[in-house]
Amino acid sequence: MAIDKLNSSVNQALNNARAEQQTRSAQPNVQNTTAAPRQDAVSLTKQAQQLTQLQRRAEANSGVDQEKIDRIKKAISDGSYSVNAERLAAKIANFESDMFGDVRTARRS
Repeated sequence: MAIDKLNSSVNQALNNARAEQQTRSAQPNVQNTTAAPRQDAVSLTKQAQQLTQLQRRAEANSGVDQEKIDRIKKAISDGSYSVNAERLAAKIANFESDMFGDVRTARRS
């Protein structure tokens, strides 16, 4: 009988310890659920902020140099505008070469 009393007191102590441990582990969970939820935050690097500013400037700018257009229109209307045909031809050839590649090399292969 002494062994039965010993076993029952050991079992009771183990059950008490388990119950206490469960109570302790449940308490932090209750505290976490009552705390204010965390707010999400985003921070931009300095480079990202600069890129955003540049993008806004580019969107605001039409990309047209109106002063240059007005100078050329005036030169055409008063007859002082001249075209350098050789320079124009070279620019066109370079543009086509950049766009389509060198036609002479493409035909050989």
